Amino acid sequence: MNTGSSQPQSNGESTAAAQCNLCGGERLYDFFEMLAAPVHVCILAESPDAATRAPRGDVRLAFCLDCGHVFNRAFDPGKLFFDSRYDASLAFSHVFTQFIDSVANRLGEQYELRGKDVIEVGCGDGFFLRKLAARGNRCVGFDPSRDIVVRERVGDGQVTLIPEYYTTAHRDVPCDFLCCLSVMEDFERPVEFVSDLGRILGDRTTPGYFEVFNGYGAIERQHSWSILYEQCNYFSAETFAQLFRRAGFEIARAGNCYEGDQYAYVEASWPGRSKTETEYEPIAHAGSPPPEITSFQKSHAENLNVWTERLNRWRENNRRVVVWGTGGKGVNFLNSLPAHGVQFAVDINPRRQGLFVPGSGQEIVGPEFLRDYQPHAVVITNPLYEREIRRAVASQGVSCEFVAT
Repeated sequence: MNTGSSQPQSNGESTAAAQCNLCGGERLYDFFEMLAAPVHVCILAESPDAATRAPRGDVRLAFCLDCGHVFNRAFDPGKLFFDSRYDASLAFSHVFTQFIDSVANRLGEQYELRGKDVIEVGCGDGFFLRKLAARGNRCVGFDPSRDIVVRERVGDGQVTLIPEYYTTAHRDVPCDFLCCLSVMEDFERPVEFVSDLGRILGDRTTPGYFEVFNGYGAIERQHSWSILYEQCNYFSAETFAQLFRRAGFEIARAGNCYEGDQYAYVEASWPGRSKTETEYEPIAHAGSPPPEITSFQKSHAENLNVWTERLNRWRENNRRVVVWGTGGKGVNFLNSLPAHGVQFAVDINPRRQGLFVPGSGQEIVGPEFLRDYQPHAVVITNPLYEREIRRAVASQGVSCEFVAT
């Protein structure tokens, strides 16, 4: 889920940012443009017509020559909104569930989380919080996309989900441990967002775990399907740690996680007092644009050509093709290319099935649909889940070609 304490603001005009939204630097190198991308990848359409009318926005990525951060200069936070239709859950994936279990277990042991008060900012449906609550903790999650307040027992603990932003109005909610996962990608002013967390915690010395998509890693891999309007920040492990230092947190450890480097994470503590903003330390890829930056637009164009030819060939040969995955990568892939006969996209999240991909309009179906459809090819939009996808397809009695984007 992508929400937090600083609410999106907009003056109603879309203008290109003149400064880095992490360090304030003005030496920016523009390197990638993608126009009219769907604004939301986690709010799906209820009909093909609604899909074609999905709101769109432009992406213009800039690399900061002062600190190495990458962000969307054309981002307008006023285009984003979060309501009960927003569904970013990966909880139906066994691969992801194993990862979340490992994170919850490690944090539980390391920070002795038993009988503690835990807060999650941007909790979504509470999937991660329930893992921590099962250890006997009192867990409270904040997320404006929720409909109603939810209270439930989980093992020896309890979970409360509150449909609000986490603000200074919640300063009295006890907090022994703070967490925030897959949120800070979406905020135009990330330093303000993290600084707000410190102001809410006040004089409490509080440790926390924070995690984002490793956007810079996707750029290094030249994976342009990972570039979404909804995510305006493309952090590396280094720039993510810089964010917390600048906001006054004390870093315990930082790095990459989830199948190697899919996410960047920071474990940091609020020291119980406001600190003067720290200066940035030079990082490896600041100073001049590295090759992965300068080649990114060209690599994207080449990838579009390869896939356009492949999809055309499949269509000319009357091959039935489905795309697997309607998360950000899948939505971007389908919107970056003409449909070329691809009518269906598969997703294991049952809440997505029966809806339609924003922009491109493919109907979203479950794996069991393949039993009768018998596709000739399955396009895997996130190779991280390839083994899981192959098993699911085989379980439906389908033998076909698999191609990863």
